[in-house]
Amino acid sequence: MCKIITGNQFVWVPVNEEQYEKMIDTKNNRGNLYEFTTFGTTLISYSPSGRREPDKLTGNESESYFTAAGINAKNSEEFKELLQKEFNQMAESIKTNKGFYCRQI
Repeated sequence: MCKIITGNQFVWVPVNEEQYEKMIDTKNNRGNLYEFTTFGTTLISYSPSGRREPDKLTGNESESYFTAAGINAKNSEEFKELLQKEFNQMAESIKTNKGFYCRQI
């Protein structure tokens, strides 16, 4: 019989040094992205106009857009800086704690 669990369930994901180096490009302060297929895993090359992490949306860059979305930024450049700061904090936390929590749903 399966037990039904309600509420928030968090799972600890341990990350060793080798895994961290695969996840985070520490030289450029950005995440490494991978493509997963039935044939294996391939590192996706960084592209300033393609897929990257952290990244920001382009298009509506008015202060009212960010305010309506609950983001504390006046323009896209401030938003980009905010994303980078949060990314750096996340990466440092993973390295310091040797892992992270993830919500299981």
